Amino acid sequence: MVAFLIWVMRQDKRKGWIGLIVLAALVIGAVVYTIVKNDGKQDPNVVQQPGH
Repeated sequence: MVAFLIWVMRQDKRKGWIGLIVLAALVIGAVVYTIVKNDGKQDPNVVQQPGH
């Protein structure tokens, strides 16, 4: 995936805008996937700090 992103950015003559757009889409997709996958449930291995 990283190699593909580097290749796309090298092919882009407009200062890497396509690469940045692809990277942003991947980040947004990963965040949405994580939210949907966890469905708001907290990780049982994480200890909550009082007052936070």
